[in-house]
Amino acid sequence: MRFKTILAIVLAVAGTAKAQSLMPHKDMVFAQVAVGDSIETHITLTNRGTAPYLGTLFLVKGHGEDWNAVVNKTQLTKGRISLTVGPGSTITLLITGTSTESGFAIVSGSDVTTASSLDGNLTYYVKSASGIVDSVGVQESTEIYFSSIPFEDFSALALALANTDAEERSTDVSISLFTENGTRVATQKVTLGSFSHEAFFVKELFAQTPVVGKGHLEVQTDIPICGTALNLVQGQMSSVPVSPSVRVYSVRATSADGKSFSGEANLWAEGYYVKGYMVISEANGAKIAPEPCLIYGRLIRGILRLSFYARGKAFQDREVSVYTVYRDFSFGSNSLSGTFTATYLTDNATSSGTFNLTKTN
Repeated sequence: MRFKTILAIVLAVAGTAKAQSLMPHKDMVFAQVAVGDSIETHITLTNRGTAPYLGTLFLVKGHGEDWNAVVNKTQLTKGRISLTVGPGSTITLLITGTSTESGFAIVSGSDVTTASSLDGNLTYYVKSASGIVDSVGVQESTEIYFSSIPFEDFSALALALANTDAEERSTDVSISLFTENGTRVATQKVTLGSFSHEAFFVKELFAQTPVVGKGHLEVQTDIPICGTALNLVQGQMSSVPVSPSVRVYSVRATSADGKSFSGEANLWAEGYYVKGYMVISEANGAKIAPEPCLIYGRLIRGILRLSFYARGKAFQDREVSVYTVYRDFSFGSNSLSGTFTATYLTDNATSSGTFNLTKTN
């Protein structure tokens, strides 16, 4: 049972940090950091840029409390320490403590210049009197609104969640449990206050649900959060990605001149970056060959902005750029309706219209 106890330490008991939206390769979050007599955490960072990376490491625990753990043999004050990573250099932040504690870490860059570029990962080291007996590598945590987490063994999965929202909002995280055949059997809510942290074995969250074997979790929130998941299988720990998952929508759109098109769209959000693609399969009532269009956008404070470029029969073989703004967006909404503006690049003309997205998964 020793490894099970260590896993509980790793995913146990995270910040007033540090309010800013996460900028890729400038900011990082590690949603679970653990220390104690039998566990220590290493965060390794590399600057692949041509100028020094300047930033701050914040450690937070509980419900937004500064965490004064020991970093590279120096105890923090106010839960933070300044960082400098030289061009092409790699540093390791060794996080330890004499008592069993856990929280999460934010690495926050002090500038947004393109001359520095940060990469990083985290490793848990499990210790005994004779030395290191196990280690588990974990990638940095991606901000998510919606994530699907497949698992092989319901009883082996543990999950840590950290609220890193720059607006310092609270959120009720919806966590749904699905069986191997895709049947949803239960949903639980986990409340995360501003810069709060929760960690648990999934079987504890769904203590009244008799599920065994394979399946998946779906994690849904209306503000960006970060997560880390771990498995314990036959005494060995391993990491499980908690990454953005796709929502699929059927699409119908009609322009002001009466022309229409329909198809399907996939959307997912990585923090405030929204990505996806759309396949248009019908235009003006006639079936056409699928025409995939890449979708780009951003989601900030519930305002979704999307655009895509297309050319083909759906747009009378003209080049077109389509743009829309949707307020109060949620990946949990079943149906979305709004307006769009289309700019025809070949003849410098514009038109407007309406659209409807209906969630299908």
